[in-house]
Amino acid sequence: ELIYEPQKARFPLKFGAVVMDQVALCKVRVVVETRAGAVGEGWGAMFLADFWSWPTASIEHSVKQQVMQRTVEGYARLVADYGEPAHPVDVFWSLEDELHRLSDEVSREVGTPEPQPFLGALVCASPVDAALHDAFGVANGVDVYKAYGPEFMGDLSHLLGNEFKDRYIADYLRAEYKQEIEVFHLVGGLDKLTRG
Repeated sequence: ELIYEPQKARFPLKFGAVVMDQVALCKVRVVVETRAGAVGEGWGAMFLADFWSWPTASIEHSVKQQVMQRTVEGYARLVADYGEPAHPVDVFWSLEDELHRLSDEVSREVGTPEPQPFLGALVCASPVDAALHDAFGVANGVDVYKAYGPEFMGDLSHLLGNEFKDRYIADYLRAEYKQEIEVFHLVGGLDKLTRG
């Protein structure tokens, strides 16, 4: 299920040569079922921010938004039609070439003078991917970050080569949440700053 919500920023955000003040938020709901019949519902969301993922002034924002929404919808259909039990990482890995094709196809159909960059297509896939990971964790009764080890997926060699034999995504993640985190603050080019 895809839900689009127009969002307006309290303050325009400028980064590089681009100012973003309103954009569509794409929310995705996914329901999955395990081989054992356990069902999980997951949610993901991402701003379809063509301003930075497709930074060209030669195509109107509304046209880029149309391409991005159609790309999300096409990718969601690809995931829904995926016919085999698999870990979400493997689902994306096996559909990556289809995402390339889909992005170019939608750009041609809409008639853009240049195709959507693959970064834009990845932004389109990300709310679907996030929802799929969330649903996978729910269906398996685990925090999804605990599902990146040998209990739930194969090692990284099938994705990254033999030097990653017996290595898992979990090997590169912190085992526990930090109680406190450093704060990241984004300062845009239009933010009002004082010397103080």
